Amino acid sequence: LELDPPLDVFMGGGRRYYDSRREDGRDLLEEHKDKFTIIGSRDELNQQKSFWESNPPSRLKPLVGLFADDNMMYEVDRKEAPQSTRQPSIQEMTTAAVSRLQATGRKFCLVVEGSRIDHALHADDAGAAAYDAIAFDEAFGEVIELVKNDESVQVFSVADHSTGGLTVGAQRDWELWYSQDICHQNQSCDAGIGTYPYGTTDGWHPEVIAAARSSIANMAAKMCCDPEMRASSNRRVAYVKQTLDIDATFEEEAAFTAAVARLHDDFECSDDIHHFTHGKEVGRACTMPTEYTLSRMQEYAARVKFTTMGHTSVDIHVYAHGTERLKVAGTMENNEVGQKVIEEVMGMDLSPITQALQECDIPAKPET
Repeated sequence: LELDPPLDVFMGGGRRYYDSRREDGRDLLEEHKDKFTIIGSRDELNQQKSFWESNPPSRLKPLVGLFADDNMMYEVDRKEAPQSTRQPSIQEMTTAAVSRLQATGRKFCLVVEGSRIDHALHADDAGAAAYDAIAFDEAFGEVIELVKNDESVQVFSVADHSTGGLTVGAQRDWELWYSQDICHQNQSCDAGIGTYPYGTTDGWHPEVIAAARSSIANMAAKMCCDPEMRASSNRRVAYVKQTLDIDATFEEEAAFTAAVARLHDDFECSDDIHHFTHGKEVGRACTMPTEYTLSRMQEYAARVKFTTMGHTSVDIHVYAHGTERLKVAGTMENNEVGQKVIEEVMGMDLSPITQALQECDIPAKPET
């Protein structure tokens, strides 16, 4: 908000980092309200689109859209939210941003991040990750459709890393596959040596992922925050069946009960179920093991498998459209993609800022 000149369009979540709830007490939205058009709902975004499509560029202020106090909803949660409170999708924000920038009549650079894909994969939530990946793909496709007849526009899509190590066709129902006697040169045989456990690997079940009606994080928060849900195992099991279309086993039901038991009886959650009034660690004592159980249930039913809750080192793909697309062809370090786009496509010289950063005396670890 304090850049000079300011960004033309800035949209997403994180409102509490800009208003009076900041740690320093400043309300940046109030301080800069005359310089920006500030909106906070999907309806207001649609109203602004009508305004800038019917007015000259001279009447347009830079647009700030902050649609959530913290992270934007996962797409699977957004789609299930009431229309009256539903946040704009990444596709709606992207097409609105392109329209707003085109209205200026100037060249522009738009950055769109599908950040919640990474969040879902860190949580081993295959359903939420799939819905957000599809939403990002729809946004990318919409941009391609908008600019397909303009050869001067270049579009690049790339991730900074992979997360979760997700695989499909995971083995399950482990059982003895074969038993083979091993015979030695003296003709004696050892029965059973060589027995090897195998599980069934006949494909996977994407319909399980498609059936999800909530992110696992949202489910865990509800199961730990809702007093009626906390008080009734039957309610928890019914909620899981209704939301994931998966039947909980006795062991999984017991895991939910054990997680809820970590909260004291008068525990209350704030209006935002992802922020707990009695401290994050108290709430997480219930939500974290609940998320883990839900994730394993979805994995098993869909026959998918995560290898980590962290980043992985596998190669990532670059998707590009436009006359400059071949500049990012081939295998390269991911930072090279950005360098090529900035230097070779946009024609900007990075050497001055690179030198300035290299000359900065910044300690590797902040001093305390």
